[in-house]
Amino acid sequence: MNYDNQYLAKAKIVKELGYFPAFLLPAMDSPLIFRSLVQHTLAAYINNPLPVLLKEKLFVYLSRYFNIDYLTICHSCELRSLGVKGSDILALGKIKYPQTETDLSLDLYLLNNRNQHLEDWQNNSQIEASLLRCSILIFLKPFQTDNCSVILKQFLGEVNYNYLLIFLGYINLCHKWVVSHPEISHQHDHRSQLYLGSLLLEEIELAEFFKSKVQLENYQQVPALVTTLATKTYSATHPRDSPKLLTLIASDYQLRQKTINTCIKTCLANVPYPVMIYNQDGQVLHLNRNWLKTTGYSVSEITTIDDWQTKAQVKQAEIVQLPVADIGRSHFPLQQCQSLKIAAELEIILQQVISSILNLSPGIAQIKAAEQISRTVSRQIIITTSCGKQRFWQLHITPLDCLEHNQGELIAEGRERLTIAIAKDVTDFVLHESKGAAEAKAEAKLKLVLEATKTANWSWNLTNNQINICHRGRAILGLTDFDGSYEHFWQSVHPDEKESVDLAAIKSIKAKKELNLEYRIVKPNNQICWIRARGKLCYDTTGQGIQLTGVVTDITQEKQSPKKLNNLNQSQQPKVVQSLKELETLLNLLPYYLFVVDLETKSISVINSGLVQSLGLSDPETIKGKKIAECFTLDYANQILWQHQQVVTDQKVLHLQEEVTLPDGIHYFDTVITPLRNNDGEIHALLHTSSDIPNLAATQEALSQRTLQLEAANRELESFSYSVSHDLQAPLRVINGFSQVLWDNYQPSLDDRGKHYLQRIQANSQRMSNLIDALLQLSRVTRSQMKSVTVNLSQIALDIIEELQGQEPERQVEFNIASNLHAQGDPQLLRIVLNNLLHNAWKYTSKRSHSKIEFNVLPGDNPQPTYFVRDNGAGFELEYAGKLFTAFKRLHSQQDFPGTGIGLATVQRIIYRHGGKVWAEGERDRGATIYFSL
Repeated sequence: MNYDNQYLAKAKIVKELGYFPAFLLPAMDSPLIFRSLVQHTLAAYINNPLPVLLKEKLFVYLSRYFNIDYLTICHSCELRSLGVKGSDILALGKIKYPQTETDLSLDLYLLNNRNQHLEDWQNNSQIEASLLRCSILIFLKPFQTDNCSVILKQFLGEVNYNYLLIFLGYINLCHKWVVSHPEISHQHDHRSQLYLGSLLLEEIELAEFFKSKVQLENYQQVPALVTTLATKTYSATHPRDSPKLLTLIASDYQLRQKTINTCIKTCLANVPYPVMIYNQDGQVLHLNRNWLKTTGYSVSEITTIDDWQTKAQVKQAEIVQLPVADIGRSHFPLQQCQSLKIAAELEIILQQVISSILNLSPGIAQIKAAEQISRTVSRQIIITTSCGKQRFWQLHITPLDCLEHNQGELIAEGRERLTIAIAKDVTDFVLHESKGAAEAKAEAKLKLVLEATKTANWSWNLTNNQINICHRGRAILGLTDFDGSYEHFWQSVHPDEKESVDLAAIKSIKAKKELNLEYRIVKPNNQICWIRARGKLCYDTTGQGIQLTGVVTDITQEKQSPKKLNNLNQSQQPKVVQSLKELETLLNLLPYYLFVVDLETKSISVINSGLVQSLGLSDPETIKGKKIAECFTLDYANQILWQHQQVVTDQKVLHLQEEVTLPDGIHYFDTVITPLRNNDGEIHALLHTSSDIPNLAATQEALSQRTLQLEAANRELESFSYSVSHDLQAPLRVINGFSQVLWDNYQPSLDDRGKHYLQRIQANSQRMSNLIDALLQLSRVTRSQMKSVTVNLSQIALDIIEELQGQEPERQVEFNIASNLHAQGDPQLLRIVLNNLLHNAWKYTSKRSHSKIEFNVLPGDNPQPTYFVRDNGAGFELEYAGKLFTAFKRLHSQQDFPGTGIGLATVQRIIYRHGGKVWAEGERDRGATIYFSL
């Protein structure tokens, strides 16, 4: 692309990022510099195939390390847009940068023993942290990272390693550019405007994280300096009430006030409650979107407090002073306790808002947030919305002292006061208070009945598969630390009863019958008990079963006498001994190298015969009880101990591939280390299982060769695309140009046959040019980098329909576009999908007197929704549906419906890249439907 045209270059950046960064604004006046920065940004940052989260976290950490304010804040906001929590951004500040490669020993060891492709570790926080630290050292000390560079190149591959170096160089370029242009501000950047307020409200500690960076440049530097110079310059030659000096300081005050008002609105934009800001004169300055959504009144409708009270018919129930110290008392009545609970929620929001404002706005008077909140007044009011509905509100009103006016004693002393009002809708609480009391009374009666009958209640939500069991029920079932999952409940069921329990539950749900089941459980102390469970199915409005609710009772005493129970325990003892022998035989037959290590003694308690033979021994009993260092080489023993520490720290299974030297030779192991837990859930032993994969080295070499071949093929494809774009288009342009000259200059000299031939030449050269463009688009779809975000498919469809109607306004088409259809995927690629499908529907309905086009989703709660585009156009024979998605395969003639035959092939490739599928249904002259899922 030619970036000499600044408009096109800016459009390209906006298309790729979704916004135009303030970072590039200073270069707009210099075309050469602007073109260079755009090219670097696209190549080294936007189109860089490294994981997006890794790139953004490197930007945040290194920019914060070098105090580059703009980049630290904006890329933190970029992380927020990608779904990263504020706590995870704070964690970046806890990473200690490495001084030497010695500080990276554990990281390098971990990376050196991983054999994964780039996409396999993107969700592995441990690998990501190691890559961050290694990249930081390369950035800080590039000439002291020989070993680190070698291991990173092996892990990432040469191509991705080079991309990492390019990206680090780009960060360095950005740092120098921002330092040399102090006018670049995060406040002018779209990312900061969207996400900074919500970030600070979520994690107030981020204010400290940004403390040296999130400063209002125009306030701290320019106005303060102007005021000082003005005082020195004019005080000697002008009286203290000089109009020029007053004007200068007043403009400084206005700039500070505007900056602070902007800051306050940013902080309040994402508060989850209705918020109003008004000044001491009663003028409404700001209403957040939740206020507008709840009441229906905007700032243009209620400009003052009086307007608000009149239009909303505000009625005050009572006024209660709520000092912070009173929150949490236990002697309040039920209604007042609920009121105080609501007040506590709002005070937390106020604390976050005021702390954020104080950290972000140096111009606000430095009064502690606690002092501001101590003056909070809570009011219970009744309002009427613009729709005429009455709502009950708990309203918190807090005064906030702002700008001081006594600049050099030239403005009267005093403070401007803004007031923040935050509301909590308590309508449901007020309306259902009596109902709640009745339900509480009934619940108390039920509790007495359950206690008397030694019965417990439970419920099973079939929608999210979560089980809720009361405290007594957990004791009956022996479920300690119950997490609510069906898998945890199922673990307590006796092995012989698991299948029958599953079948009974499924039968009850499918047949819509009550559950009545008796089964055995095994408690943590190995006690076997009998349980009777009864349940009833609850349905939604459509008749679909959504929940099982019932009771559970211990019926062990009914099932067996104490004597039978005693005999049963005695009969189990020889079976246990026999089972242990059978288990040992089974372990010896497994095709694995297996051993168990006791963590307390660091000794081997179980080992199978396969590993014993590899160690050059004949009897497993000679190994049991020995330390790890006594059985393996020193290097392998240290490696095992390090792995043990990793499993104990992470509290999860460790899976790795390793090269191990044993007395019988070198082995390539695929090893899984599983923690074994006792009844209290503590890890007491570790189980090693290793499978020998002798062809691992050969496989790695083959994969490496295959990777090189794929890279070569990609380069060939890029070369081919370039040739198609430039070399093949050039002759077509010549043919089209000369044929146009013939038509313009020699048309009178041609007979009808000659004119017909010339028109066919022009038409076919244009058709071939369109085919080449379509092929290029198809290749770009395959090779472009995907960005997965939430996409509003309905809005995209409406935009495309507006374009189609603008092209042919005379056509009357009935559209049915479902609202609020969202999907996770690449916005640009999904726009291409809908563009092709809707253009096809528009084209193939062109011969209908009344055309219909529909975009919707199939009904149901399928986690992978199926979308479709349906029309009543020309349709097709169903037996040829498989050819629709093949390039250049068309089922209609060019004369009837012109086209290239590439559109649906492009749709199929995009859908496949999103992990979905696409198919078609239709009937000749009765329309067609294209379905796709993502």
